[in-house]
Amino acid sequence: MNKALILCYNDAERSLKAARLLLSFDSFEEVVIVDNASREEERLKLENAEKEDGLTILYSKENKGYGAGNNIGLRYMEKEAPGAVLLMNPDIIPTKKAVEDCLAFLRDHKEIAACSTYMLEKGKKVRNYYDIPTFASTMLGDSYFSRHVASERMKEGYFTCGFVRESFAFYNFAYLKDIGYFDERLFMYNEGASLGYRFREKGYQEAIVLDGEAVIHDHRGAKINRKGFKMVKASRSIYLREYLRTPEWKIKLFNLWWVNVFLK
Repeated sequence: MNKALILCYNDAERSLKAARLLLSFDSFEEVVIVDNASREEERLKLENAEKEDGLTILYSKENKGYGAGNNIGLRYMEKEAPGAVLLMNPDIIPTKKAVEDCLAFLRDHKEIAACSTYMLEKGKKVRNYYDIPTFASTMLGDSYFSRHVASERMKEGYFTCGFVRESFAFYNFAYLKDIGYFDERLFMYNEGASLGYRFREKGYQEAIVLDGEAVIHDHRGAKINRKGFKMVKASRSIYLREYLRTPEWKIKLFNLWWVNVFLK
């Protein structure tokens, strides 16, 4: 039994379209949409779809971030726990083959906690995997560096990586529950890194399926503003302290760098 989870924030139409597409593949017993405190008009669109077969819609009264929103759906699933769960953003357009390839891969590789495949953005294939961030890559402020130098540990048909982009990622549900789901202290960014870090501590790995069909990332999100950068900085500071056990003098250096480079 497999399930899928879509986190929606002011994007009801694409969330419902994505959910219906996934249900048409016959790979998921249930698709859960979590509304992360969207505007009233967006919530009404979701409410009108509540009775559709296979679709469950949950509502959060407060937007506490990406991780907290997903955790609502994951904890809901515990009553009938799936073998695998797909976490997917509304702006992803998958194919049936991409879904089937990743589900089969996860089923056949018990050492793998999470997997994904390649993405297409504006018609070009892009990597959607990363190394576990270090102090240096975290301080640089963008995951571009770690994404594009990620170590490709090649195996037959796949390679392992630090973590896959959680906008389209299949997780072994039991392993995800074992590490306590998402760290809700991280409001924006580093959520996937924290999963990868904790999976690694448990002896699990994440992977990209090389022969899996690519999915389309139809990204139309707003550019990050000053408030957003402050949230990113806060999440990265938590990651540095709690995960990398970074010395305080390095934290001060990180804060100084961000204030002068990104928050001016």
